Amino acid sequence: LANGKLRSTTLDEFQKLTGLELEGEGGGLKEEMPPIQRWLNRILALRIAMQNAIFDEYLGLIEARIEAAKEAGTLDLGVESINAERITILDRTVIRRDQTSGAETEILRLDTEERYKPLALDRALRILGDDARPIVNRKSGKAAIRCSTYSLTDDDGEIVRRYELVRPTRTERMRQDLLLETMWEDASEADFSALWQAEVEEMSGKTRTNTLYLVTGLLLPVWDRLPDDHVQVWRLNTDDGQSFLGRIVPAPLVTKLADAFGIAATITVSGAETAKHVMGTAEITALGAYRLKRSLVAGQQRLELLDWPHTRLAELKVAGCFTEIIQHKTRMFVPVATAATVIDRITA
Repeated sequence: LANGKLRSTTLDEFQKLTGLELEGEGGGLKEEMPPIQRWLNRILALRIAMQNAIFDEYLGLIEARIEAAKEAGTLDLGVESINAERITILDRTVIRRDQTSGAETEILRLDTEERYKPLALDRALRILGDDARPIVNRKSGKAAIRCSTYSLTDDDGEIVRRYELVRPTRTERMRQDLLLETMWEDASEADFSALWQAEVEEMSGKTRTNTLYLVTGLLLPVWDRLPDDHVQVWRLNTDDGQSFLGRIVPAPLVTKLADAFGIAATITVSGAETAKHVMGTAEITALGAYRLKRSLVAGQQRLELLDWPHTRLAELKVAGCFTEIIQHKTRMFVPVATAATVIDRITA
């Protein structure tokens, strides 16, 4: 509000409408703001249209921060659970043993097998309405429900309109302008139902396997030496009663963590894990002789390859990379859609 980034109102207008005095004598904000109850009471006394506009922008800002924290792994939700069909311990490495109690802190490499639980067609049909439209992707043969969701407000105060796509096995959010460039299109309920049911039947008997690195055991003495990102504590449960509690560490950070404790840990990180880590955290990550970073180019997040010599330009292009000349400089990028394969080729 003070920085003039809201579209619903300005600081001067807000003060006049609500009677709240927010600015001090020097022109800046007062050190002591009115209590939250007074804020809410004054806002609720405004016209309904103004109330809705203010709260829509406020919720958009909150959701943007929540999503950013989720991507960075810094959102604290307490202890969350992963319920798996099967958990297999592939290996375990002790990184600390308490001298008094003998309690150990370990890094476990786990394979988790989770069964897909697709949303049944009858429940999907109940979601449909004026603000939840059936759409299909003619190219992929998949169905989804397109719902309006909160817009985001970027750092410049611009409103970014978005849709939420509800799929049988997942939900994703997409900018409205980017959705228009895809193969998704409106569909009849009959076409939607046929494709939705086909995917439900296809996925019902399938499972997905993930490899996780879990720091478990006595966590408190080592907490400040664990990565600052991804501070979530997870409980992994299986149907046969197995349970593991600890901090999940992204694969690209395991070697760094092992080095911090002075132990040997040879970790093979897949291209998919590396790409996911860089896109999710924006951390610049070593990639063999190169480094990989997330870069915002033309409004889209890309994977950019750093430290590449021009003598290897042709080789990197054969591996699947592409270049663009931006501000008279040739920059190298890894396609996000095929990043896993391209990264594996580069590091082979």
